Amino acid sequence: MSGQETLERLRVGYRMPKPIRAPDSVYRKMRKCWDKNTDVRPTFNELHDFFDAFFIRPGSETAEDNNEDNCSKDDRLRKLSSNSDERSENDYTLSV
Repeated sequence: MSGQETLERLRVGYRMPKPIRAPDSVYRKMRKCWDKNTDVRPTFNELHDFFDAFFIRPGSETAEDNNEDNCSKDDRLRKLSSNSDERSENDYTLSV
C-alpha cells in the first residue's frame, strides 16, 4: 500500500485494530492519540501519568481494567511485548 493510500484510509476514519492482548484501557488511550480533533488528544504529561499508573502503581484504575493488581512492572512489560510474537500477517494489513 502506498503512502497516499494509507493517508486516504486514515482520512475516511480507519484506525488500527486493537492488538490481540492489549488491555482495553491502553487501546482506548491509543485511539485518543489518533483522534482527528487535536484538542482531544492526550498531552505527553497525560500519557506519562497514564502509563506511570499502568506500570508503576498497581491498583490504579488502569491496572484494575486488566485485573493485574498483583503484577509487577516487568510482568506487564513482558505481557505487552509478547503480543508481537502472536500477531499474524493479517494484523499488519489495512482494511476498511
